[in-house]
Parts: sequence; structure tokens; C-alpha cells
Amino acid sequence: MTMKKYIIERALPGIENSSPDELREAARTSNAVLEELGPEIQWVESYVVNDMTLCVYMARDEDIIREHAEKSGFPATKITEVKTMIGRHNLPVPPHRAGRQRQKGGWQYPRGWPAYRSRDRWPYLDGHLQ
Repeated sequence: MTMKKYIIERALPGIENSSPDELREAARTSNAVLEELGPEIQWVESYVVNDMTLCVYMARDEDIIREHAEKSGFPATKITEVKTMIGRHNLPVPPHRAGRQRQKGGWQYPRGWPAYRSRDRWPYLDGHLQ
């Protein structure tokens, strides 16, 4: 079974004024229906924006999302399939970070790579760098 990623807009007037307890109860209600529907639909995360929520789901198709909406009582105002994702992970690694790994104390080259020091590039700073 192939799962697709969907963004679901749920028009819920007043949701932005909900307390944390009210939001937790809504999540419990949704999760109970998800458990009933089985592994063909999974909730990833939701965002509360103004008078709606934007929910990210993995699902086999739009029909099971509509079924979840009907059973949970949370409307699926608009369902959009995610075709591709863009973000920082799509960008090439900047040359000054290529091959380096983040470690305690800053960026370090992996073992076996030639060391690079600022003074190799800027020898006039040699007396100022430790």
C-alpha cells in the first residue's frame, strides 16, 4: 500500500481561542477514529491558524480522509495532495560546509580529511589566531 501525504484544511471558527485542554481533547477524538480506521491513515501534525487548522496526514487516498472527517466530526474543508516538498534539505551543501560534521565545539572535518585552518587562508591573521 502506497501512502501519500495530504494537507487538510479544516474550517473551525474560534479554534484559535481554544485552550490547550480543548486541543488535547480534539486530538484524542481524532486519534480514536484513526485507530478505528487502521494503518491506512496516519496523522503527522496540525497547525492552528486563525479560524482553521492545517493538518498533515499520510493516507492511502482522499476517501479515507473524508471518512475520518465524518466520523471524528472535524470537517475536511479542503484536501490537497502534496506532490513534492521543498526546503533546506533540497539545497546544495555550501562549499564551506561540504564534508564537515557538526560536533561539540563547532564544525569539524571527518577523521582522515585534511585539516583546514583560518590562518591557511588568511596568513596575515596568524598572530591573532590560536
